[in-house]
Amino acid sequence: MAVQENLTKADSPKSLPTLETTGTTCELAAKAAESVLRAIPPNHDTRPNDKDGQTRRAGRNTPIVLGDLDRPPTWKDVGAPYDPCGIPWTDFAQEVRPTDGKPHAPRLKRPDADVKWQIECVYDNSGPITVAPKAGTSSNPEGGYFLATVVWQRDGTADPAKNQGSQAKTWAGRSGYLKPAPDDPRLGQGCMAAVRLTAGGNPAGATAIFISNSRFPQKQACDVADQLAGAIATKTQ
Repeated sequence: MAVQENLTKADSPKSLPTLETTGTTCELAAKAAESVLRAIPPNHDTRPNDKDGQTRRAGRNTPIVLGDLDRPPTWKDVGAPYDPCGIPWTDFAQEVRPTDGKPHAPRLKRPDADVKWQIECVYDNSGPITVAPKAGTSSNPEGGYFLATVVWQRDGTADPAKNQGSQAKTWAGRSGYLKPAPDDPRLGQGCMAAVRLTAGGNPAGATAIFISNSRFPQKQACDVADQLAGAIATKTQ
């Protein structure tokens, strides 16, 4: 494992220090970088020619965490009525819940530029992956994939009339729909559920759930989406 801090040329008006790390895995390299960043004092002047640097950093007493400068928006940032990353695995169908004792924490993801929703969270209970660091390769998940992506769209309506091939549904008095997707050779069964939400009696956009399931063929993807949509609708009364 090697850690090296490289400063760019001081005469560049936009120069910033860069931190280069190497390790046997990305996780170890990230931990090494974070340990260095934690050791930097709050008033560390990262730009020798920046006279206002200490003024801007005055009062900062927390360590720098990797990813903080470009983190995805949270549910509070976008004004969502609930946290798509706050759904417990117990709200999922029992057949697809983790059983290995690991947390399988959801991952907040920055939505792609071409989608309409404002927040996105991914739940992953795919099989274990074998990584070969020297070869720079990894295997497909052993046993297959299980992925649930939960999103919220501010102006979403979850209108089945606008989604050909969907089935109108109602969860806890909230309208929406289920829409199966063609099986994917790698990801397996696919299904989407969308439900219109309210908060305090007022419209609050819509949430959608995208299920990909090749790991648990005994459980239909639309059954998983159906149950999860019901849990979300019930909690956002």
